[in-house]
Amino acid sequence: MIKTVILGALLTLNTTRTTIERLINKAGIRYPKVALAQSIHESGNYKSTLSKKYHNHFGFKNKKGNYKRYANDSLAVADYRRWSNQFINRYHITSRSQFIRKLEGRYAAPVREGKPYHKRIIAVMKTL
Repeated sequence: MIKTVILGALLTLNTTRTTIERLINKAGIRYPKVALAQSIHESGNYKSTLSKKYHNHFGFKNKKGNYKRYANDSLAVADYRRWSNQFINRYHITSRSQFIRKLEGRYAAPVREGKPYHKRIIAVMKTL
């Protein structure tokens, strides 16, 4: 029974990742590998309540500072696409490495201890 539960949890995580990856590619997001790495990192490998219950795989907040809640994964990815296009245009980003570096302090709060955000995203990307 324990093996069944663990296997079921692993299948759910892989299904979520596969779904998010497919939606990212279908949406035409400019830096899809970065988007996937961010979703994995921000959602705790799709284990967080925010990710599982509210489909917020990217840790997005609304203007009041509350985490956004999405009805499904497609809406979350669409919001990421909208955000990333605005981000790319606002900062005149022309490369994936520039995009990743610009995330620090803009997408994620400046790091106080541990690895900077962009280095954590790069580390996740190396596992993809």
